[in-house]
Amino acid sequence: MNGDNILSKDHFNAHNQVVSDYTLLLLLEQELENCNTTEQDRIVKRLKGEMILLLQRIIVTKSFLQQKTEADKEYLSSLLN
Repeated sequence: MNGDNILSKDHFNAHNQVVSDYTLLLLLEQELENCNTTEQDRIVKRLKGEMILLLQRIIVTKSFLQQKTEADKEYLSSLLN
């Protein structure tokens, strides 16, 4: 995360949460790429819902860490549309 200094246990936990959330987000993106048929519409909606929740948590956590969230907000906006 750009070589930011860890200031406390809370910052350390927040940093780890963001890394974990990005890992899950990548896995969900891969799963979503495999679900492109209309038969799997329910699965696509579930995956996008989980991705939206992860991005929202990433934005909140990165805000706590005082890191930029513009790209995350743009990605979230694209999923909401």
